[in-house]
Amino acid sequence: ADGHEILKSDPFAAWSEHGENTASRVWKGGSYKWTDESYMSRRAARDFMREPMSIYELHPGSWRELSGKKPAYRELADSILYESAGFASLGFKDKRIAIVGETSPEWVASYIAAVASGNVAIPLDRELNFGELLGFLEFAEADAVIYSDAFNAKFAPYIGKLPTVKHFIPMSPEENTDDPAILSLSDLKEKGKAASAGYTFPLTDQDRMAVMLFTSGTTGTSKC
Repeated sequence: ADGHEILKSDPFAAWSEHGENTASRVWKGGSYKWTDESYMSRRAARDFMREPMSIYELHPGSWRELSGKKPAYRELADSILYESAGFASLGFKDKRIAIVGETSPEWVASYIAAVASGNVAIPLDRELNFGELLGFLEFAEADAVIYSDAFNAKFAPYIGKLPTVKHFIPMSPEENTDDPAILSLSDLKEKGKAASAGYTFPLTDQDRMAVMLFTSGTTGTSKC
């Protein structure tokens, strides 16, 4: 509708294109002889509306482009590299980085970058009561929080007022700001891109803490 071409691939496809093309291709299976005729006959006679069934799950939001171009692993890898280098340019090492928002390429890249850069990722449930979310940020002693535009207005009154959070990183800031505590995700990645030529992912202790997870709190308050 917007003029962009989006290619989607099936991770279980028998044959997929390579490089910039990501389409799944029809494959007749070569000389392989299928032996499931009896099962296929039984399946055709079933009432799928009244029997258990398996549904292949697709999250449409995960196919959204990172920058208006065809989605590609190369672009995701670059985003992770630049964000990791951006953390390093801020002096982040063993820092605790909270991430909250809808499922998106930016969320995924931020999570991986936080861990790969030698820091600690703290994924938070976007459905949490905001007061509870603020409490988790304090409890986890988060140094930074990355958040989607759904949280711009919610975090605005707390910029510079949370006891441990020194860096507020909106994925899509609503407007430019001179507040030094706010650094947009795109600006963070620009910092990282400028320093990426000499950046390498740090070696890390495999026994170090890399992620802080909070339970869903099914029977009570969420716990770390």
